[in-house]
Amino acid sequence: MTHKIKAFALGVLLASAATAGGILAQPNPAEHNQPDRDFVSNAITAGDNEITQARAQLSSHDPQVVLFARQMITDHLAANTHLGQLAEQKGIPYPKVNLNVTSPGNTDMNTSPDQASNTTTAVLAPRDYMQKEVTDHQTTIALFQDEAKNGVDRDIKVFVGSTLPLLQAHLQMAQDYLAGRPMSIPSPAAPSLNNSQSATPGP
Repeated sequence: MTHKIKAFALGVLLASAATAGGILAQPNPAEHNQPDRDFVSNAITAGDNEITQARAQLSSHDPQVVLFARQMITDHLAANTHLGQLAEQKGIPYPKVNLNVTSPGNTDMNTSPDQASNTTTAVLAPRDYMQKEVTDHQTTIALFQDEAKNGVDRDIKVFVGSTLPLLQAHLQMAQDYLAGRPMSIPSPAAPSLNNSQSATPGP
């Protein structure tokens, strides 16, 4: 009987050790996946396009378009900067355009920091620009929603959740303009974008 008890106890110990070893042997889940990496590149590129086009529209004769363009520059620069900082921390390649990341060490992307300044962007007619903004923001919102579903990086998903309402507010502004309604300026940028920046355009 004693031998049976000892054998049983030994079996329990071995099984426990095997279970614990199996748990310890399991690799930690990846901090980010390919959809996260694709999202970072595509989102910053989309933001860069918004900023570049908005800068061209600052010369528009329509004060509402100028107001909207300033809003795009403020908000997308803040969003790009925050996402670039996240990418820098995580070693994710990202385009170095239209963001304020000091001395980035992540150089995997073949994009010059001054690429945007070397590109001539046409000034569009007011309604053409605002119609393009509707289409572009619908595409960007879909990009963010896809990341919310398929990404795994928690920090990036928090960024997505806090930025989506701002993108939807931009879309509403453009739709209001096209419908002849007054545009509503979004509330100041969310803390996750930049605590020190206000979404209200400066003079």
